[in-house]
Amino acid sequence: MAPVQFVGRAALGAVRALGQAGILAAGAVRALRQTEIWVPHVVTQMARVGVASVPIALFIATFTGIVLALQASYTLTGAIPEYFVGTLVGKTMILELGPVLTGLALAGRVGANIAAELGTMRVTEQIDALEALAYDPVAYLVVPRVLAGLIM
Repeated sequence: MAPVQFVGRAALGAVRALGQAGILAAGAVRALRQTEIWVPHVVTQMARVGVASVPIALFIATFTGIVLALQASYTLTGAIPEYFVGTLVGKTMILELGPVLTGLALAGRVGANIAAELGTMRVTEQIDALEALAYDPVAYLVVPRVLAGLIM
């Protein structure tokens, strides 16, 4: 009976997490009407999400391009002329590999940054202070970050 209970608990946990995410998303959509709260913070979050991530994106693109060029040059030696390797690497990086790797790395970086920041705010009771001051924490903290992520 223990395996059945384990599967049931895991399924209930997944449904509970999905429900909490839905409640947060509904709260964020509802908070979009409170523009006086979140509009001033969107530009700041855009700078943190987009502009601060450019060095990491360039770093990833550079080293991925180097590895791809070396691997393509080694693999395709004798099959095609070496001066085609640059074109191959450029097209592959721009069209295929670059956007995927950059997106994954930036999603990890930005997601970890936001999770750490909001987690610290929860632990130090800053979110409770916002609620005590009659601010909607979702409108003040979540909406600017979500919009900045969507825009950037």
